[in-house]
Amino acid sequence: MNYRITNDKEIVRYHQKTLGDASWPEFMQHDDIVEKYWHNLYDYFSDFQFAVFDNEILVGVGNMIPLYWDKPLDELPRRGVDWAMEKANSDFENNIEPNLLVAMQILINKDYRGKGISSEMVKIMKATGKRNSIGKI
Repeated sequence: MNYRITNDKEIVRYHQKTLGDASWPEFMQHDDIVEKYWHNLYDYFSDFQFAVFDNEILVGVGNMIPLYWDKPLDELPRRGVDWAMEKANSDFENNIEPNLLVAMQILINKDYRGKGISSEMVKIMKATGKRNSIGKI
């Protein structure tokens, strides 16, 4: 993949909002926990958010959140994204070192879907975890 990747929080935030609005149905955009903590993706965890561009065209956006988890992955709570948002924010505020990177979403521009981009974005997520000394994703 020879695309440009940015972690600039204002660029990623803008494009995540635009692409998210176009990708998710309206009812999926009103979760109380996500609304409470979403801004912290960019305030606390900006190194874990990225946008991919093909020249000036947005290809996709990836959102991740780091947290601490000391049990088997198959014991992760069933509350999914809500749990991860609460846990990651609590860990951050209590200075608990993360060891797990949770992929929140990968959004792909409709013109780039079906081209293997999501697999490449998962590779970016794994590399981001490694770069931040987080081995589990």
